[in-house]
Amino acid sequence: MWAKVNAAQVQQRNWVDLMQIDMMQLAVLQTQMDNLCIQTTLMVGFAVAMWGGETLLSLVKDDSQGCFWKRTSSLVFAHIFFYLVAVCISCCLIIVTTISYIKQAAQEAALTVSTGAAIALTRKHLWTVSKLFLAGILTFMASAMILIILYVGIEKRVPYDEPPAQRRLNLTADELEEKDGVIETWDGDYLIECINPQDPDANEMRNRHGVAIAVINCCIVFTMGCWGAWYFVSIRKSYQPQNLIKWYVAHQSAMATKAKAVPLIDEPLGTEDPTKARPLGEASAPPISSLAGAHADEDSVSDT
Repeated sequence: MWAKVNAAQVQQRNWVDLMQIDMMQLAVLQTQMDNLCIQTTLMVGFAVAMWGGETLLSLVKDDSQGCFWKRTSSLVFAHIFFYLVAVCISCCLIIVTTISYIKQAAQEAALTVSTGAAIALTRKHLWTVSKLFLAGILTFMASAMILIILYVGIEKRVPYDEPPAQRRLNLTADELEEKDGVIETWDGDYLIECINPQDPDANEMRNRHGVAIAVINCCIVFTMGCWGAWYFVSIRKSYQPQNLIKWYVAHQSAMATKAKAVPLIDEPLGTEDPTKARPLGEASAPPISSLAGAHADEDSVSDT
């Protein structure tokens, strides 16, 4: 009877030790999620600042030197810039929302269901969130580079091929520059800072691209928001006790199948390079029992 009691105490002590180890692993995962959440919060702050008024004012004004309406190439860069910022902000918001829930759900699942299952499922969700963070980092870096191109790389003035002839006869060069931003070079050519606000085609082009950028940005944010809501609901369902146990059983079966599929390779002994695995066709090292028997035979011969 005492043996059974001691065995039960040892088993309980081992179970408590394993649980403490699992809780330490869960604490490590939570620390990783905290670091990821802090970095994401900083990144979303910088990304939102790119959409701020000070950044967009000089880019969208049709009488500014930094406007992107003047060239087709600058328009392409502007479209890409706005779309990348939308994706970056959406990814960051999804990361912050999901991490805040995963931390709470993982602790509750570890205490009420199983620590091993909670750790395995949290590690799986953390891998997905890490990929979202990588996407946010890449889009943020790309949008920052494109923003530099829009501010520095594009032309400040473009050729103005069709200045208003009647007004040019009535206004001097200084008056024309003050009113429309048009200057006359020493070669007799005319340059303008952005588009001609009196040109109906230029105004239509500006309005058309502006509507396209606004609509596509809203579609990106809405689509990413819908996907984030679906992902949040799937995470919430995955931590339910029945779903968690069912997933953990399937996960253990898959891991056991992968472990059985790995071939066993003997480690080389002696002077061979230990970093290189022995090919399967070569003879393996003799077992330890045969080596011990050989040494025993040598000792008996020496005694005789």
